[in-house]
Amino acid sequence: MRPYTVIESRHQRLGRFDVCQDTLLINKQTYPYSYTRMKESVAIIPVDEEKQMVGLVYQYRHSIDKWVYEAAAGAIEKGETPEEAAIRELKEETGFIVEPENVIALGAVYPVAGISDEKMHLFVGCGFAQTEPQHEPTEFVKPCIMSMADLEQYIMDGTFSNMYGIALWYKYLLHRGK
Repeated sequence: MRPYTVIESRHQRLGRFDVCQDTLLINKQTYPYSYTRMKESVAIIPVDEEKQMVGLVYQYRHSIDKWVYEAAAGAIEKGETPEEAAIRELKEETGFIVEPENVIALGAVYPVAGISDEKMHLFVGCGFAQTEPQHEPTEFVKPCIMSMADLEQYIMDGTFSNMYGIALWYKYLLHRGK
């Protein structure tokens, strides 16, 4: 049960997002609350356990004006399962290919629940091959392969600061019993 009442709700489509502005009634006072509504999404990191390597993306993010390391990620399209979307996004962004039988679902997270309703499904792909990526014109993405040890060092020193990628990696480590 909500601890408040929504007395007004306005929504506006802005590009990829629905921006929502609600007015909340709490103890006879009104307060504005804004957030975004987004499609469900996926994130995936392919791993090669034998070689102790992972596949990531190095991507320019306009919103922070930086190149950053990330897990491949994107929206689930109509008619796709989360697993299908993860395999598609991985191939589009990086050219890395994982077979469906080698994809492990690690659950879902809400990356920024205070400002968005986005639900992100996390996956790891065991074993991967590489072809040419097919990213969208607005995606400035470079696929990269690095050692698991380097990824963990990058997480520790802040070089890899992608929050859902960190959650994915931690869930993967728990899954494999590390």
